Amino acid sequence: MNRRQFLAATTVLALQDSSETSALGWRDVRQVELAVQGLTALDDAQGGDDLFEIAAGQLQRVQSLLNETSYTDEMGSRLLRAAGRLAEHTGWLAFDAYRHQAARAYFNEALYLAELAGDSQLAVLTFASMSMQARHAGRLRESVAAARAARERAARWAPPRLLSELWIREAYALAEMRDPQFRKALHEAYRAFECSDPPAADDWYAFYDDAHFLVSEASCNARFGDHRRAVAVWSQALRQHDASYVRNHALYNLAYADSLVRVKELEEACHVGSIGAEILKRGVTSTRTRVRLQQLVSAMRGFRSEPVAAEFLARYGNMAA
Repeated sequence: MNRRQFLAATTVLALQDSSETSALGWRDVRQVELAVQGLTALDDAQGGDDLFEIAAGQLQRVQSLLNETSYTDEMGSRLLRAAGRLAEHTGWLAFDAYRHQAARAYFNEALYLAELAGDSQLAVLTFASMSMQARHAGRLRESVAAARAARERAARWAPPRLLSELWIREAYALAEMRDPQFRKALHEAYRAFECSDPPAADDWYAFYDDAHFLVSEASCNARFGDHRRAVAVWSQALRQHDASYVRNHALYNLAYADSLVRVKELEEACHVGSIGAEILKRGVTSTRTRVRLQQLVSAMRGFRSEPVAAEFLARYGNMAA
């Protein structure tokens, strides 16, 4: 779904206000589900900064529909699940915009709706997202606990590919804590990944392919401080990564460049970093990605006397301000 299609969809959804309709139909329920899909597609392409307020407004309308209109029990169950997915993704967009307090509030709302709907898949997704958000907010033990909570809830029914992703969420947090046990978590992720089938296109972890595992391995090693090992994996990961995930492609190039700076491979760092920075310039609005650029610029300033680093700083230093 492109931006024009999504904005059209949100306009239609906005018209289905509780003050304008007393009874819902299946078309209205489907419109909510399509709005969640549209938000996800746009988030992959451009990041969460500009989308968060749209999602929050949509969620408010859906909550009004839940509480102020009539519908069948079957419709209500499906609408409740859709509202929970919308709450979770609103939290994710807030996280990508680095609005951490708002993200936690929406994630908690998603968990509440998951409980009401009996939607264990939504609960697992939300705990996985909370693990990511907590790590970026510096709550590393909470991040580990949230990843484990997700895995415990998924253990009886989740396919191996999903369990692998949940092990990765834990590995990230442990690596950030400089706990060598991250390697055990990463190994468990690899074992599950090796015996898994590709996810379905509509699974929330549909992005998880070979390249994503390599990205995760590189990222964990970098966060642990082993940048030389990270660099060895990053280049393979990015050769395979699907660049249609535009925001993530910028994020990963900037992360790779940061590790290259740490091992003093400045020329390659500037080349790779430029790829990520140029994607940001083309309209990706993601504070999380901009923070990654800030970290790269900060590392590059330690080598400002080198001509290649000085040129990079002249071109992109102000973007990180």
